[in-house]
Amino acid sequence: MAKKGGPVQLQAEINTNEEWQKMLTEKKGLVVVEVYSGWCGPCVAISGNLKKMKLDNQSEFFHLAMAKSDDIEELKRFRNKSEPVWMIIGNGKLVTVMFGTNAPKIIKLVEKEFQEELKVMKGELERPEKSFTTITPEEEMKLKRDENAKRDIEMKEAAELLERSNKYRMRSLDRLSKILTLRSLVLIFPNAKLPTGECPVLTELITQLESIMCTVVLQDEELQLTDQKCESISFL
Repeated sequence: MAKKGGPVQLQAEINTNEEWQKMLTEKKGLVVVEVYSGWCGPCVAISGNLKKMKLDNQSEFFHLAMAKSDDIEELKRFRNKSEPVWMIIGNGKLVTVMFGTNAPKIIKLVEKEFQEELKVMKGELERPEKSFTTITPEEEMKLKRDENAKRDIEMKEAAELLERSNKYRMRSLDRLSKILTLRSLVLIFPNAKLPTGECPVLTELITQLESIMCTVVLQDEELQLTDQKCESISFL
């Protein structure tokens, strides 16, 4: 599609604070801005759907833009994000923020907000004003999902680490039970005990020894090791 004087710009490119403020001031109506980080780049698939929507719409009050968050102060909270961010702006004010690549959902919301923006411009509807530092409900939900996902990953990694640690401990205990002599002394150092006073290592060791018919005699005694005592003790 073309006009006299050159091709139509379907999607403006915003890279600086000055360009951002100029867009907010000059663009009347609804602006759909894809916010992206320079290292990641914009989402081509969704942009294509929005450009088609603009071509079909033919309204002077519907605009598209791409804003690189790297050097725009009001978009700094979106820096270093790999998930696409879609910001809807009405007459220079924040309307809402969307995330992801669900094209039908994004297009449907954009169409709804555009119709509402036309009503706002006619004075038939009022929108609550939001600054660009406002955390929208959509962002709060996204942050909560991200925190839950991070916690799930951390719990999974902790469980895997514990499982590997337990396997290593059991192999060590199995080896220890096989090399013990008829009478052996095993020292359990204080750092083996939990703050509750329990000693999982000792519990597992006793279970392992009893499984091979060993008799375990426990004696809780504080021992101050000296060079002389160390010489008389065989460490495994």
